[in-house]
Amino acid sequence: MKTLKAVITADIVNSSLLGNRALNSLLKSLEKQFNAKGLKFGFYRGDSFHALCEVSEALKLTCIVRTLAVKTSEKHGEKGCDIRISIGIGRINEPVKELGIAKGEAFVLSGREMDKLEKNGPRLAIRCPDALADTGLSSIALFTDFIITKMTVKQAEVVHELLHGATQVEVAKRLKKTQSTVNKHAGSAHWNELLRLLEIYDKMTNLLIKS
Repeated sequence: MKTLKAVITADIVNSSLLGNRALNSLLKSLEKQFNAKGLKFGFYRGDSFHALCEVSEALKLTCIVRTLAVKTSEKHGEKGCDIRISIGIGRINEPVKELGIAKGEAFVLSGREMDKLEKNGPRLAIRCPDALADTGLSSIALFTDFIITKMTVKQAEVVHELLHGATQVEVAKRLKKTQSTVNKHAGSAHWNELLRLLEIYDKMTNLLIKS
């Protein structure tokens, strides 16, 4: 049976600069995120991974893991860590037993676009087989990447919690900061703009799902 899904292919940027403790901590945190959402995923080559999820979840999940990388690396005294991600949206053959040998256009698009992402270029790409939607999704990817790439560690900490649905009051308690500080970090991180991009992504992908 073929169903519309999203495939995430990713690798950790500057993983060679991370110490073993920092890298292992990040990998465990990523695994925890995927398990919490009940996703099928796998790690390979030490610093790369792929995951299968619903189309509606893909962009938010991408934002979650990238902000996780930024804030985790700093806790271990390292800087510059991020995650390069390619999202492929398309029909796949289900059930999927092993991601490494799975077939379908989502896997092809994700893997192909990942190969095109340059080390010093944008760190996010979204592709789908619909030409019109593909153009719109590429624009969403570009602006989302711009916002996340510019985030500081403190901003990433706040946005990471907000992406999980926490209110600013709840974030302030969890991070032991004042609400005004949380609000300041959210604003400087362009949280409202990121939220708007997520909403546009939802509307656009809903049209794909219904077509």
